[in-house]
Amino acid sequence: MFLNQYSFPTTPEQFVEDLGDFCPEVRAELFFPGDVAEIGPKDTKIHRQAAGCVRMAENDSASVEFKPVAEVAPIRSLIPNGREQEDEKKNVSRFIEEEFLPGLMDKEMMAVWRHWKLHYQLEVFWYEGSDIWSIDFGRDDPVLVKGRIGKVNLYEGIGASELSGLIDRNTSWDFVGISAQYRTFNNIYRVENGRFEFYPQDKKFPLPLMELFPADRAMDREKFMKDVRRWKKGV
Repeated sequence: MFLNQYSFPTTPEQFVEDLGDFCPEVRAELFFPGDVAEIGPKDTKIHRQAAGCVRMAENDSASVEFKPVAEVAPIRSLIPNGREQEDEKKNVSRFIEEEFLPGLMDKEMMAVWRHWKLHYQLEVFWYEGSDIWSIDFGRDDPVLVKGRIGKVNLYEGIGASELSGLIDRNTSWDFVGISAQYRTFNNIYRVENGRFEFYPQDKKFPLPLMELFPADRAMDREKFMKDVRRWKKGV
């Protein structure tokens, strides 16, 4: 079931968690190379790293996650200047850490994200490197976490310059998409008490960034006015 370094189709930890939700009465534990299973008539005991012939050199499972876009060349922010980069990073970081989750909590789609127990990851790409923030919408009180939380079933990655533009209302999704500064994937499903529910692939799942920055008439108007201002300045 765990076929390669990208944990396709799932990670061992996620499988054990999903199995526990699907059938709570079934006991399940992770089993690593070097572990020994002692199977008895009533139960099974796992002896960690007890094998005499093999050992696990390092448990690096925390660094492995299901991310189909992992091999795609990383996005890079379009702002190369040092001072502008610093301002951009402050703008984006402040928005994510202060306004991002509160803004999502006010959206009607929050009920959808909660229903699907969404494990969401947002990756922002700077000119060099990236930062990740995560939200577990399955919690009663979702919190924003800097870094990974393990399971990912909805991912959005965006260049910092584009996110900063969306925050300041001076760009549009048309530009973000055409410039290839945004990518996403999802693997939305829900497991509980003998039921497995999968989100229909023919339906568009609500994306947090697009809910916060909808491609509406106001965005379209600003897109055209931006060109008008540029042409006027040129004249």
